[in-house]
Amino acid sequence: MMAGEPLNEPIVGYGPFVMNSKTEIAEAIRDFNSGRFGQI
Repeated sequence: MMAGEPLNEPIVGYGPFVMNSKTEIAEAIRDFNSGRFGQI
């Protein structure tokens, strides 16, 4: 469920990652692969 005010920002999704740009997606993937997201 999603609710709230529109952010009026770009949205880029790739797999489980949702960011504002392809550059941010690439950075998130690098962080994930380097272990910066921690473990569950």
